[in-house]
Amino acid sequence: MASAPTHRFVNFAVTATYLSSQPKEKQRGLAHPLLGASASALLARLPDILEPAHNPHHRQFFHSLAFASVLGYGLYRAYEWEPDAPMEELARSIALICGSAYLLHLAADFMTARSLPLIGK
Repeated sequence: MASAPTHRFVNFAVTATYLSSQPKEKQRGLAHPLLGASASALLARLPDILEPAHNPHHRQFFHSLAFASVLGYGLYRAYEWEPDAPMEELARSIALICGSAYLLHLAADFMTARSLPLIGK
């Protein structure tokens, strides 16, 4: 099982690296590498809040490949969204940070010996 510090580190490092690779004009608000990576690190435990890790078999639907697929599609739609207003841009940024933080957590869990269930219970 990936530990909380591992999830925070992975989320921070991956998000900071991705956001740093973006053009400077896109690095504002939550898309700023330091701010976005910090938000991702703070949100890294969201799946374990929904399904607390009281035992090694806690991974159910919200830790499943099925849920990751649905979330991935939603993240893709948020990425493709072209907001018309500042509040919509903020909503898009929040969706991208939260969705990617969640998927990074699942990716880290997938790499463990217990991996992820297909659907869960």
